[in-house]
Amino acid sequence: MRTWLEHIHPDERDRIWQAFERYLGKGENFSLEYRFRKPDESYICIEENVICLKDENGDVNRALGIIKDITERKLAQERLKTSESKYRSFIQNFDGIAFLLDENFFPEFMHGKVEEITRYSEEEFLSGQVLWIGIIHPADRSLIVKGSIKIRFENLHIIYPESLTSA
Repeated sequence: MRTWLEHIHPDERDRIWQAFERYLGKGENFSLEYRFRKPDESYICIEENVICLKDENGDVNRALGIIKDITERKLAQERLKTSESKYRSFIQNFDGIAFLLDENFFPEFMHGKVEEITRYSEEEFLSGQVLWIGIIHPADRSLIVKGSIKIRFENLHIIYPESLTSA
């Protein structure tokens, strides 16, 4: 037991030991995640699932454990968190309009200078009171409709310069 404990990252050692004592003392199955030192002195992230095996009196006499290397999963979670943070920062500081459309091209999300650029609020777009196509200059609407068909049926990414009608 001592050798195993020495391989747990020093910052997590007490927490893991206390968890083992608590769960084994109660006879409860448990799952823990922590950093574990390998022979080359590097650390991996592991998930340990433990099932307490009890004797006929209900006392824990053994424990069955499964340890899984979850380092890649943890790294992916960290990359996702970083990516989300960058995305959030971009959206909050974007000097334009950021939006997400559903499969029918209705906005699910709008942020940025919506009102400053369009003279309509985010809520008016999100509620359907105002449609994006309705504020496109009439001469440009056919380009947008054709572009929407291409995007929907050909999965293309196109950008058209759009003229907004005067409100």
